[in-house]
Amino acid sequence: MSKKLSRRSFLKSTALTGALTSILTLTPGAREKLLGDGAASALEYPRVDKPPYEVEGEVGRFDNRNNAHSRGYWDESQSFYMFGPQGMTAFHDTLKNIATGTPKPGFDHRDLSLFMSSALMFKVGSFAASHLWEPELPPGLTKPYTTTPEEAAQTVKMAAKHFGASVVGTCKLNRDWLYSHRYHVENWKTDAKDLFTKVFGLEKGLLGPVMTPEERKKLQMPHVDDELPQEMNNVIVCGIEMDYEAYQRTLSCVEIAETYRAYSFDKFLIMHLALFINYMGYRAWPFGSYGPGLGIPMAVDAGLGEMGRNGLLINPDFGPRLRICGVITDMPIQPDKPIDMGVTKFCETCGLCAENCPSGSISKDNNRTSEAVYSTTNYGVKKWPFDACKCKAYWDDHNISACGNCVHYCPYNKPKTEMHKLAAHLAPTLGSTLVKMEKMLGYSEPKDVASWWAQDPNKFFPRSTKK
Repeated sequence: MSKKLSRRSFLKSTALTGALTSILTLTPGAREKLLGDGAASALEYPRVDKPPYEVEGEVGRFDNRNNAHSRGYWDESQSFYMFGPQGMTAFHDTLKNIATGTPKPGFDHRDLSLFMSSALMFKVGSFAASHLWEPELPPGLTKPYTTTPEEAAQTVKMAAKHFGASVVGTCKLNRDWLYSHRYHVENWKTDAKDLFTKVFGLEKGLLGPVMTPEERKKLQMPHVDDELPQEMNNVIVCGIEMDYEAYQRTLSCVEIAETYRAYSFDKFLIMHLALFINYMGYRAWPFGSYGPGLGIPMAVDAGLGEMGRNGLLINPDFGPRLRICGVITDMPIQPDKPIDMGVTKFCETCGLCAENCPSGSISKDNNRTSEAVYSTTNYGVKKWPFDACKCKAYWDDHNISACGNCVHYCPYNKPKTEMHKLAAHLAPTLGSTLVKMEKMLGYSEPKDVASWWAQDPNKFFPRSTKK
């Protein structure tokens, strides 16, 4: 270990430990007052009756055709328009650099291969979120499984954990979070046709013909209210953890490979969970990166965290390192209550995500607004404006979708340890002091990709508390 790393390790183990563990010397009453109701013994956030977001006036239903990724398939005004002269510039540049023997660090042949292979189930599994799944009882059974809503919630949570969820919560469906219109899965059909052939030995014609760019511009999906019955009003929301060490290699194919691995795993999860619910006798509509609605506000409603300045869900255990997915169902389920983490208060004093956003997509001021400042946002809920098209343009023009700075630099992005959980609880109180400690202790210094590949496989436990 280098002297620099040894010194940093020493600082972390002394300065941070001293600052935080001193809190533990307080009396239980004083500690509880500082950390929040009920936190003295279990470091748990208080459950609240009302979600910790501010609604102003009417909430606009978002048309998912305006999602930045969707716009890449039909909006010719964007530099990242897939069928334009600049489409996928960084990807083609990366291939050229590899072919000429001059790849950028983090973007060589094996890095790129890891990224591309990690997206397999993301592309194939996205079709699972394009429709309602009808009940399918096991052979010989004629009635749905019935129990109390409380026991049903416990049941689906255990099933979700069995299928790979890192966190799971339940809520009533707020139809304001449903899209006005979905955007079609035509986006992935070109890639998925080849993948279906490779993985399953199926003919390329299975998914039908690929639409032309002109056909994509004209296609409009039905209104979601016409597709999703009113009685489907319960949501199981899950989060898939992304590995801390992979996100220490920000602006590389290893980091984005972990993002797409999580997307692939969430497709595995929602397909199995939807089928489980079908076998129990109920309808299910799985959602992830595709589906009928916005995942983050549903996750907030289900008590999985709060939305931060970076536009991502901030979770108590994993910070912003989660991919959100789940299932909407008509199965009667007891909803969880939201939690109050004080994220907005801390984000007002922090701003590291905005400071380190290479595209300038994240707002640096504290003028949260409920207006739809950009075409990629909806109106009605106060939040920091986020320019998703500028973010997407940076991805495609510079780093093949490889930018996770808003995750990497977030102080909530830490290994899952009791000391870091305590720091997260204190974040709204410590404010800028915690931000200074974050910089001083060197947590945000990116690591080189070569060191990721060089780890001992027998001692490497990604997404695990076993280190």
